[in-house]
Amino acid sequence: MKRKKKVKEEEEEDWDDPTENERPKKRKEEQSKKEESKTLLLHNHTDEYHSFESEIIIQVRESLLKWFDIHKRDLPWRFEEVRNDSSSLLSLSTQEINRRAYSVWISEIMLQQTRVATVIEYFKKWIEKWPTVEDLALATL
Repeated sequence: MKRKKKVKEEEEEDWDDPTENERPKKRKEEQSKKEESKTLLLHNHTDEYHSFESEIIIQVRESLLKWFDIHKRDLPWRFEEVRNDSSSLLSLSTQEINRRAYSVWISEIMLQQTRVATVIEYFKKWIEKWPTVEDLALATL
């Protein structure tokens, strides 16, 4: 009951207020300021905090790639020779690029449903049966 009464009073107050048209603007500005201060309180930094110099970006990228090379899992949908030599990407045929893309696509679909360890065997069977997207397209139900 008290809530309904308070809402009614606010409505009446707005109705009688001569600056009625200015109130929504003021409320939006106040709301915006509150949101900005909340963001600063939550993160305790400005957006500039997320900007990096290109040298730092290169260092982080190289560090991550080195870490990955050491700790990666061998998975059947990964293609080792491309990862180690980016120039070899240019020498791949369209057919090879399509085969690799198809393998990654199938693995991504399977990985949405279960864990990597479970997917590996299913992936191998799938690729053995339908090695290309063209083979899959010719499959019957």
